Amino acid sequence: MHVSDVASINEMAISKKYAHKNIDYLDVASVDRGRIINRQQLKLNEAPSRARRIVRDKDILISTVRPNLKHFAFIDHAHPNTIASTGFAVITAKSIDARFLYYYLATDKYTNYLSAIADAHTSTYPSFNPDVIEKSSVSCPPPEDQRAIAKILSDLDEKIELNHRMNKTLESIAQSIFKRWFVDFEFPNEKGKPYKLSGGKMVKSELGEIPQGWDVKELSDCGRIVCGKTPPTADKANYGEDIFFVTIPDMRGQTFVIRTERKLSKER
Repeated sequence: MHVSDVASINEMAISKKYAHKNIDYLDVASVDRGRIINRQQLKLNEAPSRARRIVRDKDILISTVRPNLKHFAFIDHAHPNTIASTGFAVITAKSIDARFLYYYLATDKYTNYLSAIADAHTSTYPSFNPDVIEKSSVSCPPPEDQRAIAKILSDLDEKIELNHRMNKTLESIAQSIFKRWFVDFEFPNEKGKPYKLSGGKMVKSELGEIPQGWDVKELSDCGRIVCGKTPPTADKANYGEDIFFVTIPDMRGQTFVIRTERKLSKER
C-alpha cells in the first residue's frame, strides 16, 4: 500500500484563527538524525514566513530539502504551539503505528530513495515534493508486529540519546578543565596545586602573561595545515565506500565525527 493509505501529510497549517501569539518553532536545522537539537521560542508576528506547519503528538518530520542530510524526527510530545517550517513534510499516521512508520521512513534505503528523486529535481538544490512520500509504498505487518518493532527500535534510540547526554556532560567538564588549565593557568604544579594561585611565575608575551617556560608559536610551527576541497560530485567515480569524507553537516552537533554521509573512492 501507499503511505497516503495509512497517513496524511501537511494536514494542518496556521490560519488567521490560530490561537497562539508565541510559537515553539522547528526549522530544518533544528532536527538531526532523529534528535531535536534546537527549539526557537518566537512571537508569531516575528516568525519567518515559512513557519506554517502545525505539529502534533506522534507526527513525523522529514526535510524535503537535501534528504541525504537526514533532517528527520519523531515528535513524541508536541507543545500546543509547536510549528514546523514548510521545509518539512509533516506526516500524521492514521491506520499504522506512528513510530513504526517513522522508523520505516528513516531507513537508509528510504532516505536513498528520496535522495535519488531530490538529486533529479530541477531546482537549484536537491529537493522533492511531499507527494513523493504520499505515493511511495510502505510494508505493513500486523499491528502487534508494528508495535513490537517500534518498541525495540525506540528503546535503542533512548539508549543512544542517553549516551548523547552523557557525552555532552563530559564535554562540558572537559571544556571547564581546559579553561582552568590553559586560560586561567591553574593547571597542577609539581605539588598538585593550582599553578597561578600558588605563586607560579608568569612572564610577559605578545598574548599577555603566560607561565614561565611556555612559548608563543604559530600553528604552522606545530603541524601541517591544509585546506579541504570537495571532489566534483558530477563525477560518480570520486565517490564509493572506501574513505570517510567529513563535511560540515557531519560535524553539526558533534564533538567527534564517527560516521559520515558520504565516502570517497580510493581510485581518486
